[in-house]
This record gives sequence, C-alpha cells and structure tokens, in this order.
Amino acid sequence: MDPADLDSTDASAISVADSEARPQTRDGALLAALREQLRTPDLDWAEPPRPLARGAESIVLDLSLKRLGNEPAPPLVVRLLQAEEPGQVRREAAVQGALAALGFPAPRPIANGEGTPGILQPFLVMERTPGRVLFSLLPALVLITIALFALQLAIVSLLVWIPWFVLPVLLQRKLHGLPVAELERALADRGLDPKELGLAERFARLERQLEHAELRGLKPGLAWLRANTPAGPNNTVLCHGDYWAGNILVGFKGVTGLIDWSNATLAAPEYDLGWSRVQDTGDLPTAHDLGEPWRSRLGALWHPFAWIGMRPHCWLYRRFGSLDTKALDYYTAFHCMRILAWSHEQEAAADGAANLWSSPRARALVTSRFARITGVELGWGAR
Repeated sequence: MDPADLDSTDASAISVADSEARPQTRDGALLAALREQLRTPDLDWAEPPRPLARGAESIVLDLSLKRLGNEPAPPLVVRLLQAEEPGQVRREAAVQGALAALGFPAPRPIANGEGTPGILQPFLVMERTPGRVLFSLLPALVLITIALFALQLAIVSLLVWIPWFVLPVLLQRKLHGLPVAELERALADRGLDPKELGLAERFARLERQLEHAELRGLKPGLAWLRANTPAGPNNTVLCHGDYWAGNILVGFKGVTGLIDWSNATLAAPEYDLGWSRVQDTGDLPTAHDLGEPWRSRLGALWHPFAWIGMRPHCWLYRRFGSLDTKALDYYTAFHCMRILAWSHEQEAAADGAANLWSSPRARALVTSRFARITGVELGWGAR
C-alpha cells in the first residue's frame, strides 16, 4: 500500500447523529455492521471516520469509537477494498489474526464484512499499529545523505542507510521462519482452509483475470508458468506477496508492523523474493505519465531511491540462508505476469485511467524481463 493524501471529497462529512439517522451512508452502514458483529448496540463514533491513506486497491480510514463494550476503544482503522476477489476480506482477517496470535507484528482484526453494494465497500476493521511507513522516511534519508556528503562525511552517510536495508530483511526472515504447522492450525481455527492461500489459487486468479479481459497475448506466458512450476517445495512458508517499504511500519525501537496482507500466499521463500526482484528494475511510470499535479510529481522524485533499496535485498537475504536461483527466476517471471494482469484489470476498472504499472515504459520493462527469464515473448494487449 503506497500511502498518499486523499482528496477532500473522500472525507466523511456526516456527524455522529447523521450516522444513526442515515444508515444508508457509508459511515452509517459501517457503524451498523460493527454494532451487529460486535454485539454492541450502543456502539458509537467518538469522531466520524477520517481518511488516513490510499492504496492501489483500497482506502484506509481512521476510526475513533467512544467505547468498545465496557473497555475504552483502542485506536482502529478500517480498510475499504475498491475491487475485491470473493472472500478476500475473510482471508485477510484470518491471516492477520493467525499472525497476531503467533506474536508476529500484524494488525489484529476486529471485524470484517462484505459491505453493502453501492453504499459500503468490503471492509476489514483492525487495531491501528503504531509507527510510520518506512517509505515515508525516504526523503529525510536522502536529504541527510546529501548533507553529510557536503560535509565530507561520506562514510557516516552510509551508516544512515543501514536500517533501510537491514530492517526489511530481518522482518521478512522472521515471517518466513514462522512454524507453518502452527500457522495452518491458527488459520483453520479462524475458518480458513490453508489451501486458499496456496499457489494453485494464485494461478486460478491469474486465469480468471486473463479470461475476463480476453488477454490472449498473455496466455503463452501463463502456459510457460504452468509447465515450469518448481517441484512442490518442502520449505513452504507464509509469503506476504507485496513486500516493500510502503507496507512496513517502523518506530524508534524498530519495526512495529507489516500491513496489507491481501496477497498472502503459502509458497517457497523465493516467491516473496521474486517480487523484490521485479521491483528492483524501477519499473515505474513517472508522475507526468499519470497526469498528476506538480506536488505528486515532486514526490515521485523519491521513487528511484526506493527501488535502489530493493536491489541488495535478495543479496542480504542470502546472508541468512540459501535461495534456489532457478525458483527465484521462476517466481520473478510469475510476478511479472501478475503485474501485467493486474495493470490491465485496474485500468479497465478505472475506465482507462493510468495506474502504477500502466505506462508503456513500465509494461515494456516487465515484459522484457519475463522474456529474458522464460524465452517467451508476450503480446501485451493482444485479444
């Protein structure tokens, strides 16, 4: 999830009284759902929900409740999904609940639901994890580095970047080190069949996306992935599936949480590392490509530095254990296909609006990397 300020039009304008009198509004419908799920009829907002962050597929709102039962309500957030696969919020809630039960820093879910068509999107309410997104610290790191270089303290400037490189690797190793048997039991206790997080389900989603969009030019790539799937890994771990600095929360004492579990998958560790390799190409459109205002274009100047941070990620990960190079290549190709399918899906849902991976340059880089790994030339957009 790449945080960004929301437009003022997304902000809730209803009062607490309006929430009770007009349940057809988004905030009123959310409050009604929480009252029902938490079995607390007198549940009420201390303040109306307010925009906190926007992701590629979701909006996050800050929630403030007066009380939660007989206890003071903890700080909460709700993730509203813009485009949902069937059962996605249920899977996310089960994954986050299982991880929290095992002591991993994932937000503890409070409630979830499919929402109300035309009023309330599918939602996941969870405790708010303290800290700031690691990506948001990037401008400060860059400016400090420039200042130290100007003072001829180049060696000191390198030390500033140690947390940026090391913390994500340590957190990912901690995730991949969780005992899978205990994790699967925790998922089952929350009503989720672990098979729903398997690679077979990821393939099924890719096939649905390609069939729905009639992207026949990408199907040879899917056929290659099917034919070259690595032998069933005996080192299956829980992979985040969208692991980057925009989903890592940090505080003064280090990492405080890992958020956005919509792509959680039970697979080999190389599945997660393959995503990092795709990102290290810097396959991003410019803010100008997206038609964004000047302030967003200025913010986009930091993006190249973010992808520089991904380049040594696999190298550092290897310092703590081995990786299968062949499997790493395979999953890098798999994520290239994910990106191309998702890019078209988002573009179609937004009536042709540009998204993070939709620029011609980004698509060309991704398809080129896929071809280098597989030898298969994809015909992007061929129908």
